[in-house]
Amino acid sequence: MPQGYPGGPAPGQQPMPAYPGAAPVPNPSMPTMPGYGGGAPAGPGVPTGPAIPRGFRGTIKDYPGADPLRDVEVLRKAMKGFGTDENAIIELLGNRSGKQRAPLVRAYKTTYGKDLISDLKSELTGNFEALVLAMVKGPAEYDAYELHSSIAGAGTDEACLIEILSSRSNAEIREINQIYKTEYKKTLEDAIQHDTSGHFRRLLVSLCQGNRDERETVDVALAKQDAQKLYAAGENKLGTDESQFNAILCARSKPHLRQVFQEYQQMCGKDIEKSICREMSGDLERGLLAVGESRTPSLHLGSFKNSNVLKEQYVLNDPIAKHCRELSDPPPSPDTKLTLVARLRTRNISKQAQDEFKNFCNGTITS
Repeated sequence: MPQGYPGGPAPGQQPMPAYPGAAPVPNPSMPTMPGYGGGAPAGPGVPTGPAIPRGFRGTIKDYPGADPLRDVEVLRKAMKGFGTDENAIIELLGNRSGKQRAPLVRAYKTTYGKDLISDLKSELTGNFEALVLAMVKGPAEYDAYELHSSIAGAGTDEACLIEILSSRSNAEIREINQIYKTEYKKTLEDAIQHDTSGHFRRLLVSLCQGNRDERETVDVALAKQDAQKLYAAGENKLGTDESQFNAILCARSKPHLRQVFQEYQQMCGKDIEKSICREMSGDLERGLLAVGESRTPSLHLGSFKNSNVLKEQYVLNDPIAKHCRELSDPPPSPDTKLTLVARLRTRNISKQAQDEFKNFCNGTITS
C-alpha cells in the first residue's frame, strides 16, 4: 500500500474531496510553511531539521470534520447504479480512523434502511471485498467472524483461535462472546468444545471465559508459589501436569505472570518458554507459548491462513519484527498479507514493526 501523510493522500493520489457544500477542512497533519496563512513565521536563526520519530507512527489519523451520515452518502453513491466506484470507497475508508469507521454500519442502516455490509458484499469481490469488510466491522465483530471462520467447515485454524483468545482483554472477550452468540446462534464455548479436544480444548475454554485477573498489583510471595507449582508440574516430575499450567497461565494477571516467570528463572535456572517446549507438544504447546508471552507487552501478529508460513511461531517478544524476519521462506501469500493488515488495523504500530513489515511484505502498515 502506498504511504501518505497521516490522514492525507498517498503520493500520486488526489486529496479526499470535501463534503458537498462544506468548507475546506485543513489537514492538521500537513506542515505549516513559514510566512503562509495559518502559521506563525519562523524566527530568524532557528534551525530546523527532520522530525524525530516517536514511538508510533500509524498513517491514518482522525479525519477532520468526518461525519458518519455524510460518509455513508458517499458510500451509497459509490455503490448505486451501474458498476461500483471502488476509488471512492478507497478514498473514504482509507482516510478514516478505526473509530470513525465504526459508526458507518449503523448510520447506513439509519439513512437507507439497508445493511452496509450486505451491500458491500454484493458490489465487491475477492481480497478487496475481504479487506473493506474488515475495515467496516468493529474489532470485536471482526474477531468473532475470524473465530467462526476458523472453526466452521472442514478443519480448524488453531493459529487464529490461539492468537485472538490469548491476546484480548476480559472486556474484549466478553464482547466477542456476545457478538458470536448473536451472529451464529451458539456460544463460542460450545463451538470450541465441538471442534477441539484434549488439553488444548481446555486451554481455549479457559481463555474464552474472559475472567483473567487484571489487577496491576503483584503479590511476590504468590508469584514464587506459582513458580514452584509450575516447576513441580513439569521439569521436576516424570510426565506433565498440564492442568496446573492451564490454571496459572489462564487465570493470573499479566504483571503477575511476568513476576512468576522471573521467579521461575531464578529458582531453577530455566526459561519458562523452553520448559513449555520440553513438556508440551502440538497445539497445546503453541497455545501456552502464546499465553506465556503476556509477560512482554506485545502487539500480536495476525492469524495467518498458511500454516507453512507460521513456522510454529505465534506471539513473540517483538511479535511483528520477529515474525517478519522468520517468515521469509516461503514468501507470504497475498491472503497472508491481507489477513495481517486487517488484524492489525486497530492497533498502534511501532516504528520497528512497520519497518520489518515493509521489508517482509513490500508494503506498509496503517492503523
